Amino acid sequence: GRILSIQSHTVHGYVGNKAATFPLQLLGFDVDPLNTVNFSNHTGYSFVRGNSTTSAEIDDQIDGLRMNKLIDYDYVLSGFVKSKEALESILKAVKEIRSTHNGSVKYFLDPVLGDDDKGFYVPKAMLEAYRSSMRCANVITPNKFEAEKLSGKEISGESDAIEIFKVLHEMGPEFVVITSLEFTAPKNNVKMLKVLASSNAESGKKQIVYKIEIPKIEGSFTGCGDLFTACLLGFMHLFENDFKEAVSYAVSCVFKVIERTSLCGDDLRNNCELRLIECRDVFIQPQNIFEAQVLNLNLGN
Repeated sequence: GRILSIQSHTVHGYVGNKAATFPLQLLGFDVDPLNTVNFSNHTGYSFVRGNSTTSAEIDDQIDGLRMNKLIDYDYVLSGFVKSKEALESILKAVKEIRSTHNGSVKYFLDPVLGDDDKGFYVPKAMLEAYRSSMRCANVITPNKFEAEKLSGKEISGESDAIEIFKVLHEMGPEFVVITSLEFTAPKNNVKMLKVLASSNAESGKKQIVYKIEIPKIEGSFTGCGDLFTACLLGFMHLFENDFKEAVSYAVSCVFKVIERTSLCGDDLRNNCELRLIECRDVFIQPQNIFEAQVLNLNLGN
C-alpha cells in the first residue's frame, strides 16, 4: 500500500514523520512523507529552530505529485499541523485523491491539539478546524485532552468515554481510538493506562467499544501518539480492517518501544527519544501482547 504521511519533521529524534515512516516501511508500506514543519528537534527541548510549511507550499508539493501522476495513494495520514490553512490544504488533497484517483482512499487523522500536562500546542482556532475536518476522516486517534476538546465533554470513566465516542462518530469517523486514559485502578501496585477504541463500521453499523489496559511506564516519551496512529494504519491494512486485532497489535508495538526505550539509560524525565532503530524487530515480527476486550456498553465497565 502507498501512504501519503503529512506531519512534522525533526532533524533529531523520532516524532511526526520520523516516528511514522520507518515503522510503516518495516511493515511493508511505501511511505511518502510531506512535512508540515521542519524543526531541529521537538518542542519539548529548551531550544527549537526551524520553520513551518505554509499551506501554499503544501499545495505546491501536492501539485508536483499530481503533475507526475504520483497521487494515487491508498492512505493519507496526518498529524501535527500548525495552522488552519495548512489543515485545509490537507483536506483538499484528500478530497482530490478520492474524486480523481482512488475513491476508497482511507484518511487517518491524528487531531494534534495538546495534552493534559501542557494544554494546547496549537492555536485554539485549530479546534474548530479539526471538528470540520473529521467529516473526511475514516479513523481518528485523539488523546484524552483532544477527545474532550473535540466533543465538548469530559472523561472521568468508561461511561463518559462511551458518550464521547458517540459524539465523535456523529462528526464523521467510523473508527475512534482514545489513548492514554489514566482512570484505571493500579494492579499489583503498578499504575495502569487504558486505551479505548470504538467502531460503528462493524456488525451492521452497531457501535462496538474495545478496551486495553497496559502498565504505565514512568517517563517523558514524545512521539508515542504519532507512532501509534502509524501502527494502527499499518495493522488495519494487514488485518483487513479487523479493528480489534489492529488496535491490539498497535498498542502492543508502542508499549514494547516505550519499554525498550525506558531501559536505555536516558534521563526519562527529560524528553527521552524513542529508540526506533533498536526496536526494528518489534515491527518486523510484531507480537500481540495486549488483547483488546469488548466493553459492555450498558454497564460501562
